[in-house]
Amino acid sequence: MLVSHSCRFIVFSEPLGACPWVAGALLPWLDQPVASDWRKSAGTNLFSGMSPVEAEIAFDLMGRDFADYTRIAIIQNPYARLTKLYDRIAQARHGWRLRRRIGLSNPDFHRWLRTLSNKPCRKRMGRRQCWQSIGAWSLDAWCADRVTHVVRAEFANAELGAIFGDMGFAPAFGDHAEQHQSLGTHLRRYDAPSRDLVADRYAPDLALYDKRQPDLRLVA
Repeated sequence: MLVSHSCRFIVFSEPLGACPWVAGALLPWLDQPVASDWRKSAGTNLFSGMSPVEAEIAFDLMGRDFADYTRIAIIQNPYARLTKLYDRIAQARHGWRLRRRIGLSNPDFHRWLRTLSNKPCRKRMGRRQCWQSIGAWSLDAWCADRVTHVVRAEFANAELGAIFGDMGFAPAFGDHAEQHQSLGTHLRRYDAPSRDLVADRYAPDLALYDKRQPDLRLVA
């Protein structure tokens, strides 16, 4: 999460860390410390990976009006995001690594998809949240009507440039190779039922990639 009180903006980074270059581009305007994660949040109410709902509560505790800020969320196409989430979990989760050590394969990707929750679970709320759970949340669950703009990670330089241009300044976002990765590489990992599952659960996310819906501004 990136915060500027002087310029009144908050950027909620994509839960899996897409577009890390945004922080460097916005650095001259950032004036609020944000801890790397909730376990290292001493001295600040804010931490990386905090959801917009949690941030609203934290801002209230700080005596600041969350609604006064331009609040931007970065998302990835869910077909790409879920394959990346699966691959990261395979590397990070002890049980999965143990399976491989004894010669077993990772859990089946398509079966794993069916077990995901695309919204917050009570037991995962609060500061126990981590990328392994929030990485699967849908756009509606992540933003929860708390953001003013949604930016697609694949087109972030242009879309962020337009938003900040409207605010009166122009960070040097530049161009980045990650924005040109082929979605086809990710789609090939899905079968027809799993594609349909994602299309159903993540319909609001996918709507942002429909050329017939170019307006990324949301009702706050």
